[in-house]
Amino acid sequence: MLILLIVMLLGIAQAQIDPQKKEDIDTFVEEIIQCRGKVGMNLAIVQDGTPLYTTGYGYADLENEVPDDGATIHAIYSISKSFAVTLFATVIEETEISWESLIADLLPNFRFPDEERNKGLKLKDLLGHVTGIPEGLNAPYDSKAQFLDVVQCQDPVMGMRESFCYVDKNYYIAGAILEHLTNQTFSQLMQDRILTPLQMNSTLPSLAQRFNESIGKWAYGYRLTNGELVSFRTPGKKGEITETLEAAAMGVLTTAEDMAKYTTFHLGAYRNDGSFNPVVDPEILRKMYHPNQAINFFTSFLEIDGLDDIDETWRVYDYGMGFWSGNFRESDFIQHGGIGYHDSLLTMFKQWNLGIYTSMNGPNGIDAHATITLIHFYIADVLRGNTPVYDISYACDFTLPEKHGTFCGPFNIHPDHRINKTRTPTFSIESYTGLYEDRSAKFKIKVDPNTATLVMAKGCEEYHLYPSGAPHAFVAQSTGECFGCTKRIVFNVSHEARLIVDFSSVNIDGDDFRNAKTRRTFGRRPDV
Repeated sequence: MLILLIVMLLGIAQAQIDPQKKEDIDTFVEEIIQCRGKVGMNLAIVQDGTPLYTTGYGYADLENEVPDDGATIHAIYSISKSFAVTLFATVIEETEISWESLIADLLPNFRFPDEERNKGLKLKDLLGHVTGIPEGLNAPYDSKAQFLDVVQCQDPVMGMRESFCYVDKNYYIAGAILEHLTNQTFSQLMQDRILTPLQMNSTLPSLAQRFNESIGKWAYGYRLTNGELVSFRTPGKKGEITETLEAAAMGVLTTAEDMAKYTTFHLGAYRNDGSFNPVVDPEILRKMYHPNQAINFFTSFLEIDGLDDIDETWRVYDYGMGFWSGNFRESDFIQHGGIGYHDSLLTMFKQWNLGIYTSMNGPNGIDAHATITLIHFYIADVLRGNTPVYDISYACDFTLPEKHGTFCGPFNIHPDHRINKTRTPTFSIESYTGLYEDRSAKFKIKVDPNTATLVMAKGCEEYHLYPSGAPHAFVAQSTGECFGCTKRIVFNVSHEARLIVDFSSVNIDGDDFRNAKTRRTFGRRPDV
């Protein structure tokens, strides 16, 4: 009876999708897969707390012409990180640890090479990628214990919390901590605490059983080699590296049907809609969606940059624990992708109560990730009844921006081609200058005499500000290597404005800073 109740509340039975919207989605996906030369993909859509649509396109096995579908097993790679964070939420619920617990307290006898991290690095820092641990370590390892020994002897690449620095090795440590705290294997934790409660019966917690034909139908990965599609069919292998360390960072194998259940579960918690949660207290879980680290890599990942030549697009600007944060049109969203022999993406739109999951089996790489990103936001527009911001012609012809970068600073800064530097500000640029502050920080905005543009000096970062086209709104371009760069700046006009405009505050990526001239009125809501 309890299992039946859980199944009913999770909305396992799919709702009916509008036939015209389904046709529009299927047509777009089939055409973009064809025109961009992709092999296959599966898809899950969750809307209003119910799985709406699971399906597949193209081939799971091209050589044997086996079609992809909602029951085909795909790898999701780094989407697996959200599973690891969810496991920590369950441990927090039943123990005295918290997101604020020190890593040095969670793993006895484990110490970083510097006391700063030993005394200050927290669980939320580890899961939020601000440890400064590098991806490439200075010694080999073939067990969990050896890996931890190597990390303890590894010099950091930057100061603690100095920068967002996406590194899989953070989640390797997380897998080791989970096993220590629970005295269970990572696979058993996944099975007991997530897969069984959510009835994810076709999901495997690690890559160890990859391509085990006795389990189910697999989507084989494909890559281009000398212009030819080559199938990736290497089976998985057992061992602590695969089943503990890699599992927490990139190990989950699953189907679209199971990901519909996982998306339903997280979407309800993210939206705080009061839906039944069979896994963990949603109040604990919601901490993972909260933005912790501002980000701005100059990279060709569309999940970061949006589209260069379309005004109304999406933007990812923060990282929580296991999810990026961003917005599209009038909705906030959380998102994470994965890249390997499959390319995957999970996006959940808060205001729209909508979740979309895809995994594509090749050819793998950045272009595959671009393709599924284009699919996600097209589907979101269709289901909302909006005119999509791009059509199939644009999606087929789209080429990646000429920007490059890494997941970990210092970043390679290239010209930001999205900035139109010919627009004029609403008022003279001198009217925007001044000292701005909040209770803990301050910065100055001045005019660069050489370029006649606004310059913002914020900490050790410096930016040129260019009008965005909206009243009193600017976009910022860093003048050098920046960590957590600012994106959007809007000046708020006070009602006390006379012939010379006074600005009561400036909003930087959602945070308000008061004009120092009006500090006595700090705390009042600025007038726009």
